Amino acid sequence: MSVIIGWRQVYGAAVIAAMSLPLTAQSALVKTAPPPSSNIPAAIDATADPAPRMASGVTDVSAQVRVTQNGFGRNHQTGIWTATMTVANTTNSPISGPLKVALTQLTAGDTMTNATGSYNGDPYITLPGVATLNAGQSASVPIQFNNSSNGYINYVPKTYSGVFPFTVACPIATGVVGSAYTSALVASGGVQPYTYSTPIGNLPTGLTLNTSTGAITGMPALGVFDFTAQVADSSGGPPATSPCSISSKMNQTITLDPPPPTPGTAPVQYTLGATVTSNLPITFFPDGTGTAICSISGNTLTIGTPGTCVIHAQQSGDATYYPAPDVKETFVAN
Repeated sequence: MSVIIGWRQVYGAAVIAAMSLPLTAQSALVKTAPPPSSNIPAAIDATADPAPRMASGVTDVSAQVRVTQNGFGRNHQTGIWTATMTVANTTNSPISGPLKVALTQLTAGDTMTNATGSYNGDPYITLPGVATLNAGQSASVPIQFNNSSNGYINYVPKTYSGVFPFTVACPIATGVVGSAYTSALVASGGVQPYTYSTPIGNLPTGLTLNTSTGAITGMPALGVFDFTAQVADSSGGPPATSPCSISSKMNQTITLDPPPPTPGTAPVQYTLGATVTSNLPITFFPDGTGTAICSISGNTLTIGTPGTCVIHAQQSGDATYYPAPDVKETFVAN
């Protein structure tokens, strides 16, 4: 089965753009970005493609429903695109609610402005008042988007039965002292808007939390900082929490002294030299392919027979510094 859908705008004129989309058991795609005041019947067969994470009590019922969309129009004052999404039960059995449709793979830069919440990073909307969707019945809900480019609005719908768990994910656990850090606390489930906080412990000095978006930005200070991430939703229920930690250290780099310009005659010894920005001790070791002809004791390299020896310099870091990137040089003996 195929469906022909899609609209776009060119220099202010409404131009229809048709695309034939085969509908398989593995994928289904809604592609719409209509001009103002247009109506688009856009129908797709939703699939049973699994979500990245499934929680206990939540069931993917995409294979049991048909999702359609129509009536896309743009509010000239707000710039918001609005359509009606309808979910129909295509089976002979009832589907228990509550029912939610997640909009996966939403076009980058587009946002769903009336989403109920977020699940696995995707916006979702709840079908209102649906305790059970009986065989042959359908339920509809408005969907709204901010689409500043007026391009295509693409997404793959997934329909779920049950209540999403309300959770909050920790930010990136490592930062670099003196470098920009950008991460976020991320809520999943619940009802937007969310309010984020860290009621126990502290973020690293130099980082700030946006309590509305969960974004954490700034330049972190040195140290390990443990804290509790918390998010409250607008339902008035208990907040979601998670223990988190951010460790911030300094980077370091190693510079090896260059090898002698003229190869020596085996057996020959070289004194290895290197500097590291942390002033921590450096360890030298030969590449695995050179261990048969060369050896290292302290900072003295011995090449016993003619050949090539690749030497690595390593500094594994400590509580203040991250490990230095591995550096190497090649020594030759005739």
